[in-house]
Amino acid sequence: MVLVKHKQNLRHDSAETVRRALQLGANVKVIIGDQLAIGKETGRRLGMRSNMYPPVTVLGQDRDASIVALPVEELIEKAYGFAGI
Repeated sequence: MVLVKHKQNLRHDSAETVRRALQLGANVKVIIGDQLAIGKETGRRLGMRSNMYPPVTVLGQDRDASIVALPVEELIEKAYGFAGI
């Protein structure tokens, strides 16, 4: 799991660390306090995919139609991270 504080710069070795973890089969998640767009950009900078969601997607009633059929556990497993936490 990668925790990124609000508007925090990434360390110079963050992308390499995430890449290695993914190669080893780790399930890496980005948890960020910034807006979703910033979270997706942070994930991109870390070499991850952009399927990142705000917490309301998982916990709220405003779940996106493309993921509403997924159980919450599966959504969390498939997500690369969450923004606006």
